[in-house]
Amino acid sequence: MAKTSNKRITILNPSEIDELYRLPRFTTPERTEYFTLADEAAAVVARLRSLETKAYFILLLGYFRVKPEIVQFRFRDVNDDLNYIMTQYFPGKALPRGDLARNVKLKLYRKLLETVYFSPFTPFHKAVLLRRLQDVATVCVEPRYLFDECLAYFSHERIALIRYTSLQTLVSLALRDERRRVEQIINTQVKESTKAQLRSLLMTESAISSLARLRKTAKDFSSAELRKELDNHHTIHGIHDELTKVVTRLKLSTGNLNYYSSLVDYYNVSKLRRFDEMKSFLYLVCYLTVRYRQINDNLAVAFRHLVRKHYEAAKANATERVAAELAIIQDKLKAAGQALHLFVEDALPDDLSFGQVRQHAFQLISPHEITVVSTHIDQSGFDNKEYEWQYIERHHHAGVQLRQLFLAMTLNC
Repeated sequence: MAKTSNKRITILNPSEIDELYRLPRFTTPERTEYFTLADEAAAVVARLRSLETKAYFILLLGYFRVKPEIVQFRFRDVNDDLNYIMTQYFPGKALPRGDLARNVKLKLYRKLLETVYFSPFTPFHKAVLLRRLQDVATVCVEPRYLFDECLAYFSHERIALIRYTSLQTLVSLALRDERRRVEQIINTQVKESTKAQLRSLLMTESAISSLARLRKTAKDFSSAELRKELDNHHTIHGIHDELTKVVTRLKLSTGNLNYYSSLVDYYNVSKLRRFDEMKSFLYLVCYLTVRYRQINDNLAVAFRHLVRKHYEAAKANATERVAAELAIIQDKLKAAGQALHLFVEDALPDDLSFGQVRQHAFQLISPHEITVVSTHIDQSGFDNKEYEWQYIERHHHAGVQLRQLFLAMTLNC
């Protein structure tokens, strides 16, 4: 979560702040456009007493038309625009060169807002906007997202934009309240035994902490990498159901869940240890929830890959066997015919035993080759599926890893 200490939160970079709050720089045609008075504005100017207030009112009105905010400026910054206004509306008159008194400026600002049908930012608006930001923070805790929500509120409610520092304060308050909300839930809803496990993740064992091991995802589908992923899965599995319930109670959006989770990767273990414990627990709860899903997805992808690889190997082996046996058939078909011819050979006496006939046949073709040829003739083809299953049975050890992956996966839809 963004820092909300005494040091002001960083939302915009200097160039963005300048773009939002800097004074308009008018060309001559633009001055004609923005400093032209409509009837209602002209009537307001006519009712003002002094030349100074009239000129400054026209100046503020022109600037407000560009950006609906109360601008702060020095006399030398607006000299060219004031000269145009004096020439256009008060020719031949001289304008005293100096800043208006503070109370006069405040009156002019109020008159300006009334003229353009805008409102000043009041304590009521502040309370409404803060409640709105607190709701938005449950969806996204990115400071820029909350800042843009502030701008949208000012625009929709027709309120003059306040200073950047004031907006920083509002965003910081919303983030502080959201942090307190989620940390209170973490503190009350996470069991002490689970808190102890979360603490242990930050403890260093030998050269590496348990959390550092969890951060390392599988690089490939090798047995060693999948074994590490299964170990990580086992580490989280025991507390996963509780973490899921806690995340549900936190009512975090997917964006906030992923944001808090990403901070565990962003900060090193030493930095996470130095955080307030509830803040570290929040980050870890979100990280472990996201990491468990990632591990589960990795195991599912690995299971699918290994099954496909095993099936393709069985299929390739069956194809090779069919090719080899087809070669035997083509090569030994003549010999098989000669072996069959033994049964009608007149030169062989009828009183020969079957065993003797077999011996004559084996001299022409081996028993294995006879089996291949006879099976092909009997079945009029090859049973590829049978060969595939024979391969799978011979490589049954591959099924052990597949079984481990399948049992570890959490399957739902």
